[in-house]
Amino acid sequence: MDEFDLPPDEVRRIGRLAADAVAEHRRDLLSHPVFGKVGGEAGRFDEPLPEDGRPFEEVLGFVREHVMPRPMGNSHPRFFGFINATADPVGTVADYLASAMNPNCWGGDHAAVHVERTVIRWLAEILGFPPAAEGILVSGGSTANFTALAAARRAVMPGNVREDGLAGDGRPRLVVYASEQVHACVDKAVDLLGIGTRQLRKIEVDDRFRIRVDRLREAIAADRRAGLTPAIVVGNAGTVNTGAVDPLDELAELCAGESLWFHVDGAYGAMARLSPRLRPLFAGIERAQSIAADPHKWLYVPYEAGLPQVPGVPRFGS
Repeated sequence: MDEFDLPPDEVRRIGRLAADAVAEHRRDLLSHPVFGKVGGEAGRFDEPLPEDGRPFEEVLGFVREHVMPRPMGNSHPRFFGFINATADPVGTVADYLASAMNPNCWGGDHAAVHVERTVIRWLAEILGFPPAAEGILVSGGSTANFTALAAARRAVMPGNVREDGLAGDGRPRLVVYASEQVHACVDKAVDLLGIGTRQLRKIEVDDRFRIRVDRLREAIAADRRAGLTPAIVVGNAGTVNTGAVDPLDELAELCAGESLWFHVDGAYGAMARLSPRLRPLFAGIERAQSIAADPHKWLYVPYEAGLPQVPGVPRFGS
């Protein structure tokens, strides 16, 4: 056996040791505080780069004593009031299996490619998109929104934005609209995509923290009069601050009438469509031209798992 590999029996042995550590950690959660703070013990992690490896048992022992008792808190039964979900134990095991195969899904015909395509199709069904919807699994909601808005920018910008960029004579100045409750990742996206935060309009919300569509109409009209190009509207399917859901059907109707791209940030709440009781809140999400969602929140899969998705046309790569 090559010195950089391990025989099957050793893989089983160390796997069982790690599985025992996880099981005991979950068993004892209620006997520990919700948040595990490192505090004055931070120096334990300030070690130089080692010249040689350490025995697995030694490393696992350090993790069990100094890492696992100091979690972020999101697996604790008394963890409330924040968006991070615990990782379901079955998801944890699935993560281990995926890591063991360590695939790259950029192409090919290996099984992981087909697994990913099936997951994306299932997520499209949850979100109300057609089976032909295209998507890709990314690191989380911020990257999902960025990717979807990049597709939107390419779709609404005349010419070939990949080759020509946004600058130049006669190029329109695109404007993006969202409520004042929108997540900060949208600010970052319009910055990194070259649209510019000065072209991001934060629209007033009502007493339920939903975007005021009348104020949105006024802003779009004002920008047209100023010679700007209204281009993209971002609707919230659950804001991080309050869980507010914008009137998505009304936004979809407005975007259709104004020829604007309708994007929905559903990173926090879109998966709530699985609930028959909550699904009516999201009426209109199926009319979006792009969605960002986060399986690692409501679906309790391990971090990181975000999803940008479009209903099929235009393609992400076009």
